Amino acid sequence: MEDEEIKIPKRSYLNNLQPIGVGTEKVESLTSYIARVAESHSLYTGKLVALLLLPHMNKEKQLSQFSGGFQFKNSFNNTSYDSNFYNINGLTITAEEYVTIMQDFTLRCDLSFLTMLKYSEVIVNYKLLSSKFRWCPYCYEEMAVSKNKEIYNPLLWHFNDLNICKVHDNYLEDTCPYCFNKMFAFTNKFKPGFCSICGNWLGREHVARCVDDLGWQYFISESLSEFVRQSSNVENLPKQDIFINNLKKIVKQAGSINLLANYIEIPKNTVGTWVNKNNFPSFNSILKLCYIWT
Repeated sequence: MEDEEIKIPKRSYLNNLQPIGVGTEKVESLTSYIARVAESHSLYTGKLVALLLLPHMNKEKQLSQFSGGFQFKNSFNNTSYDSNFYNINGLTITAEEYVTIMQDFTLRCDLSFLTMLKYSEVIVNYKLLSSKFRWCPYCYEEMAVSKNKEIYNPLLWHFNDLNICKVHDNYLEDTCPYCFNKMFAFTNKFKPGFCSICGNWLGREHVARCVDDLGWQYFISESLSEFVRQSSNVENLPKQDIFINNLKKIVKQAGSINLLANYIEIPKNTVGTWVNKNNFPSFNSILKLCYIWT
C-alpha cells in the first residue's frame, strides 16, 4: 500500500482571532480587531500596520498615508496616524483594502462585518465616523471583570452622531482622565481600554447619574444598533433602488421636495440629488428622515 499524501490545512500568517459580537449591536470595529491581533503577537498596533499591512496596499495609497503623518519617529514615541485612518471602520476603499488584507493574513471571511461596507450603496462616508477615540468607561470595566475578559471597542462608539452609551445612560468620553489628552481613533500604540498616550486604564466602576434630554440620542443609538446588527445579514443587503422608492414615498407624504427639505433642515437641491440618484445622503440625513417620518 502506497503512502497516502498527507494534506496539511493552510496556516494563517496572523492569529485567527474570532471577531467579537458579529451579528449583534455589540460587534467590534475593525480597528479594534487589528489591535487585538497585534497584541496577540506582542506587537504595537502601529508596528503591525506599518511592517505587514501597509506594504500590501497599493503603492499610491501607501505613499499618501506615509506623507500624511503615518511614519514613526523616535521608536514609536509619536502617538498618531494620519487622522483619516478612522475610515478603516467605514465604507471607503481604505476599509475594503484593510478587510481584504486582514482576511488574507488571518484566513477569516467575516471581517467586513466589522465595518459599514455593507451600506456603501445607500449612504456616503461623509461625517459617518468620528476621527477621535471615544469610549464608555463603564463598559470597559464590565469587560474587564467578565468571564472571557476580552477588551475591545464596539463599532457603535465610532459613529460621529452617537454621543451616548444607552446601556449606562452616560455620554461617551473623549478625554483621558489622567493625562487630559484627546486621542485619534487609531494610533501607533492604540490598545482598547487604555490611553494611547499615557497608557492608563480607561475603565471605571459605574456611577449612576441622570442625563437629561436624550430622546434624539436614544433614537440614534437604537437606529445604529439595528444597522450594525444587520451588517452580517448578507441576504438582506440594502439597495439604492429600494431606498429611492422609500424616499419618493416620503416626498409624497411631505407634499414636495421643498417641504421635505424644510422639515429635515437640508437644502432642497441636496434632497433633489438623492431623488435623482446623483448623490447619496449622509448618515445624519437618513437619521433625520427616519426620526421625522416614523
